[in-house]
Amino acid sequence: MNKGIAIFSALFIFLIIGLVSCAKKEAAQTPFNRIQGKWKLVKTATDDNGNKLIDDYEIHPVPSVQDNEITFNKDLSGIETNVYNGVTSTPLYFTWAIISQDSVWCAYTGHDTLTYYLISVTSGTLALQTNTRFGLAAYYYNRK
Repeated sequence: MNKGIAIFSALFIFLIIGLVSCAKKEAAQTPFNRIQGKWKLVKTATDDNGNKLIDDYEIHPVPSVQDNEITFNKDLSGIETNVYNGVTSTPLYFTWAIISQDSVWCAYTGHDTLTYYLISVTSGTLALQTNTRFGLAAYYYNRK
């Protein structure tokens, strides 16, 4: 009887080990897979004093009447939408690519391109920064 219990226990342990080793492994987290999804703009900033940095006092919440969202799809397409005070703007479609560990390139319909520096991208927040003709600008999003 003890021999039967030992054999059963050994088979059970091998079965568990086999199931664990066959479990689907999750892909390593990278900027490419963390940025994918829908994001809601919650704060914006501009380098008002021209010191080439975004200072804390230059960051402002998005007005409650504005709903700006950006979506980065897995197939490298994207869309940016904006509703301001109940008025919906024309959606902006783009393709995108991570061009380095810290930058994302967006090519909007109409041949406009923009490169954002990835300040941070986590499972819940996204912070982008770019240079514009008016100076440095930053955009802060929460996962939608």
